[in-house]
Amino acid sequence: MLNDSAIVIILNLPFEANVIIKVYDITDREVAALVNEDKTAGRYSVKFNGSNLLSGVYFYSIKAGDFYIVRRLLLVK
Repeated sequence: MLNDSAIVIILNLPFEANVIIKVYDITDREVAALVNEDKTAGRYSVKFNGSNLLSGVYFYSIKAGDFYIVRRLLLVK
């Protein structure tokens, strides 16, 4: 069960790669490193518990091989 400050990030990985998922605050300071490991192709879910953070806008990045993406998330308590 997720608490009020938990967020689930879903990743569909079509190839085997080293996957790195990190969360940053609005000032680009890293606040959490969620994943840094080799993954096989497949669907993954990663839970991020933001209970120790203030409500606000955060960003998470996903790097898998040559693929890199940054998305915004809103943490509301």
